[in-house]
Amino acid sequence: MSPGRSAMKLSDLRYAAAAADIGNFTRAAKALGLHSSTLSRRVGHFEDELGIPLFERGHAGVRLTAGGEAVMVHVRRALAELDAISNAGRQTGSGGAGEVRLGIRMPPVGEPVRSLLLDWRKSHPDIGLTLTELNDGDLPMLLEQRQVDVALIPGYMMWPHAAGITLYNERI
Repeated sequence: MSPGRSAMKLSDLRYAAAAADIGNFTRAAKALGLHSSTLSRRVGHFEDELGIPLFERGHAGVRLTAGGEAVMVHVRRALAELDAISNAGRQTGSGGAGEVRLGIRMPPVGEPVRSLLLDWRKSHPDIGLTLTELNDGDLPMLLEQRQVDVALIPGYMMWPHAAGITLYNERI
């Protein structure tokens, strides 16, 4: 390993945090679904990498050293940030947050699409909505190129490999 380069693993951070929270390697290992020897070995490697002992080990369990306390502040912050990244990804992937790029036909469609969009906006206030007016020929291309996420088009315009749902029906 080159100087200044870390082999630190995310699992090492999680293992150290669990041991600090629980105060016992055996119980922490059990909570993580590991053998206690695996947890102890990984925490030991983490301590070696940092160059300081994180824990005082005793018969009653483990407790953080002063250096361990200082490191654990950053470990917990890093784990919280990683959890936030994961949550943001899940929220965005499930449509609970983020932005939707919506392609609509030119000329703009009136009612009931206007009401559908207003209702959607009220029920999804944390999601940005960008509308792009397109001609019928551009919609499939921009969807395939991922320049729009979804398009509102009449059912007769659906192309074979597109997935769609019916939002409304109207009689002409």
